[in-house]
Amino acid sequence: MIVSEDIFGPAFCLACKRDETININGEYSRNVCAENKDPSPKCHHTTCVYCKTVEGSNKANWYWENPKGEWIHVNLMDCYPDKGLN
Repeated sequence: MIVSEDIFGPAFCLACKRDETININGEYSRNVCAENKDPSPKCHHTTCVYCKTVEGSNKANWYWENPKGEWIHVNLMDCYPDKGLN
């Protein structure tokens, strides 16, 4: 395992191809190309997380604002293929 220094934002964005879905914490999935029914084969979608410190804490963490406007602490975020997974 490689241990690195903490990265303090202000933001980090992940871009996925149209045939991939961004999965956040294994719970939240986003594919803006599919959600917006964009037919372009060049469509890609981006989700950003922001470095924030929660009130009462001295440690900054990565947070994603979901479509409902709620801030979710991000532990895992990656692009996964839409097809071929069991």
